[in-house]
Amino acid sequence: MARKSALVSAAARGRLAKTPLGERIQDTLRQLEHELGGREALMGVLALNTRSQALTELMGMLADPLHDRDNLGVLCFQAGVTTGDLLTAYQSGLMHFAQTLAKREVAEHLPAVTRDVMIRAQPMEERCRHCWGTGSITEPATKDTPEESRPCNTCQGTGWITVAPELDRQKAALDLGEMFPKKGGLTIGMQQTVNTGHPAPTAGGTLEKLQQAVSAVLYADDEVLEAEVLEPVPEPPAADVPS
Repeated sequence: MARKSALVSAAARGRLAKTPLGERIQDTLRQLEHELGGREALMGVLALNTRSQALTELMGMLADPLHDRDNLGVLCFQAGVTTGDLLTAYQSGLMHFAQTLAKREVAEHLPAVTRDVMIRAQPMEERCRHCWGTGSITEPATKDTPEESRPCNTCQGTGWITVAPELDRQKAALDLGEMFPKKGGLTIGMQQTVNTGHPAPTAGGTLEKLQQAVSAVLYADDEVLEAEVLEPVPEPPAADVPS
């Protein structure tokens, strides 16, 4: 005769124990179902996270009109779903629903944010804050000199100045445009290192070089940062080993 396992669930044994604890669980789940908005609302959230066969079976029971009057605790027992499994599935379904709505909000506003990033990553013309856009500075009168107006040195009398964007903004814009080379692809300023075995002289770090390259493109400088794809250096042939 086969020995029965001690791990057989109560649901598999086909009966629900009439104990104070069991009745308390049923009362708690009945109250929970009410607080969550009723069975239809509960089903709507659980449907987002039916990952197990037991939860799928429970969903079928909840959708069956024959079980409309059955206690949620009884249905969970019959499907083999524990209270913890039910609460975990409900919480996960809520998060899936909330994250979906959140991603929709992100998607709707992403074009505007991207447009703002790209605009702010470019040099912009602003009113001079030194002369407040007037192009001139008025020197107050003193005992020896009368009031005098002179051109603003900051904007050279134009009333406008060019404000360079922050390097982080330019880097974010280039990231959006996927303009950064992948490793092993485009190599900047490394030809001398490969040919001679000595590192090429550098002026500033990588971010400073990036800003110089962007400035060269924006202002059409004659000196443009050169870049080329380097061919791999062939390995020397292996020496013949005498037999």
